[in-house]
Amino acid sequence: MRAYQCKMCGAGLDPRSDGVCTCEYCGTKYYLSLDEKLTSGGFDNETHMPVAQITFSIKVEQVFMIKARGVVITGEVAQGEVSVGEGVKIIKSNGQRIESAVVGIEQFRKFLDKAKKGDKIGLMLAGVTKEQISTGDIIIKGELDINAVVDYIKGRYLPTNEKVMAIDFYRKATGLGLKEAKDKVDEIFAAR
Repeated sequence: MRAYQCKMCGAGLDPRSDGVCTCEYCGTKYYLSLDEKLTSGGFDNETHMPVAQITFSIKVEQVFMIKARGVVITGEVAQGEVSVGEGVKIIKSNGQRIESAVVGIEQFRKFLDKAKKGDKIGLMLAGVTKEQISTGDIIIKGELDINAVVDYIKGRYLPTNEKVMAIDFYRKATGLGLKEAKDKVDEIFAAR
């Protein structure tokens, strides 16, 4: 087991002797000081975290209102896992955020306590109406600063024209699908 874990994609990191860790999967770089303390999840110093710390994301495919149960969204878990009772944020396409909580998880007519990456599920959400959620919205657990994601791409990938790596980073950071991430990164590269 590796002692360090990438905060973007969760891959293991191997620090070099000069204190640099580069994620093998997404290419995110971390710089360690000699007195770096380890925590169970990776780095304990906020300056080593990149622009997002998402522990769960799902893209909304459909939205339903079920009588006596509430709002249910369907989709495939893109990353991480979520449990019943946890708080989530709905990220709208215009950047607006809506707080909610998971009150139920259903998969093929059976109720689950938690869902993980790759599961096709229905999430029952509390505190929202069907009108507040639309197809294409992203539901996350954790923090996401979309402006920081864009700034990170501009500083890291734009000067080197690594558009494919930028698309992959944007997709993982936001939980968007490949086409949506490509369109957003194309906008960033076009606005040079």
